[in-house]
Amino acid sequence: MADEIAAKHLEYQLSDTTPSSDKSIAEVRGWFQNCIDNHHGCPKPKSDVLPTRLIEIQSGNCLRLATRVQEGPYVALSYCRGGPQKLALVRKNVNNMAKGFKESDLPLTLQHGIALTRKLGLRYIWIDSLCIIQDDDGDKLRELPKMISNYQNAYITIGSGSPSCCDGFLGDRARCKLDKDDDIPRDMLQM
Repeated sequence: MADEIAAKHLEYQLSDTTPSSDKSIAEVRGWFQNCIDNHHGCPKPKSDVLPTRLIEIQSGNCLRLATRVQEGPYVALSYCRGGPQKLALVRKNVNNMAKGFKESDLPLTLQHGIALTRKLGLRYIWIDSLCIIQDDDGDKLRELPKMISNYQNAYITIGSGSPSCCDGFLGDRARCKLDKDDDIPRDMLQM
């Protein structure tokens, strides 16, 4: 959006105003591959360093809490909850979520993260509220320190700027005008 402060500091911007379009996904893949191939200072994702739990994206509307994933790329979702979620991982639903649950039961921002993961051709996503047991202090004590690693070793991290988990982030957007006269050091840019 044109009024977003961070937007003027981004080096790359989608040429399509629909972030979930095939054209946009192809651009993101190209940017990421360019980073892997040409940005030698960038840490590379490690497909063998995985979070304790991931959400497995299955066919249709089905998701599953996966606890014994051995290898594979995954996406991490960073977002603002903006209040309670109607579905989160808690002690009483761990077994049910491991059996499977519906994507449509999740707030829109999480659904959008899953949709992008699917479009990128990946099977797993890490979402803190669905992968850390929210009402278990022992699990939080073990899992919260791993969050840095979970984001760092993700194939890609999706960051939502939405103020709430219910708002989503894949809607059409206006073109941002980038201010190329800014004095931002190149090493501060994210892409």
